[in-house]
Amino acid sequence: MCGYCTEGLVLEYLLSGVRRNHHRSIYLQEADFLRDIETHGCCATQHQLDIVLCRVLDHHINWGHDASIIDRLLAAGADIVGPLGSRRGHALWPIVDETIYHDKDRWNTIIADPGVLHTALRTLDHYHDWWIGGNGRTDSLDQGANDGDIGSNDGASDWQTFCNIFPIVSFSLSLSLVSKNHGDADVVKKIALGPPHSVPDMVANDLWLQRRAIMTCVDRYGPRFIADNLPRLRYELVSYVLLRSDFGSLELNRVKEAVLAEESHEISILMEATDVVELIDRLDQPA
Repeated sequence: MCGYCTEGLVLEYLLSGVRRNHHRSIYLQEADFLRDIETHGCCATQHQLDIVLCRVLDHHINWGHDASIIDRLLAAGADIVGPLGSRRGHALWPIVDETIYHDKDRWNTIIADPGVLHTALRTLDHYHDWWIGGNGRTDSLDQGANDGDIGSNDGASDWQTFCNIFPIVSFSLSLSLVSKNHGDADVVKKIALGPPHSVPDMVANDLWLQRRAIMTCVDRYGPRFIADNLPRLRYELVSYVLLRSDFGSLELNRVKEAVLAEESHEISILMEATDVVELIDRLDQPA
């Protein structure tokens, strides 16, 4: 089972609310992460803690700093910051600074620093060229792991490197999406339209990054972003946008017309055009 399969569970959850006993990571990505931890207990893996960390950072960036979040997580036994220092902390600055999760002034100072945004955009460029474009990749999903810098060729496992730097890539994406000057940067569109170079693992944090990027593009450009780029999108990603967006009948039918107009669709995972059309028809029903 790979990340494209677990993405199907994401769609199932969004459509019907069905939650499977396994693959908790995808629900931490998409559901209320605080309620999940307080209801189901502390995260069991570092992957899950990293996802929660990214959700906290994204919340602070989009909705304002809230120190109560880290307090609630620590009370539930979820230390999302402590383990970061052991994973090349210099590459994860500023999110390894524990004070930013408790101190609103410290957080605001860092977020307002133009150098932090500049570094974030450079990080996204490197991520796209390396992880999505495949430039400098040295191994595949199932090989061994040591630490390594992003895009390095020092014998480290590319997959472990991605896991190590994923939190700072996610932070960089969240920061770039809300920036008044750089939110429409080309790299965001490239991440939205570019699947990972290799088959994603079951956690599929790279697919989560892509889903977040494409939602921002659709929020900015409307359903025409889907229609204009449909040949480059897997139908699962189109369906995700449909389930996450508040499209009216006209917007839904614009996407439907684009899907029906395709003579062929090269990016086929599990879903077919008929599945997307059926979803649109289901969503385009009177309340």
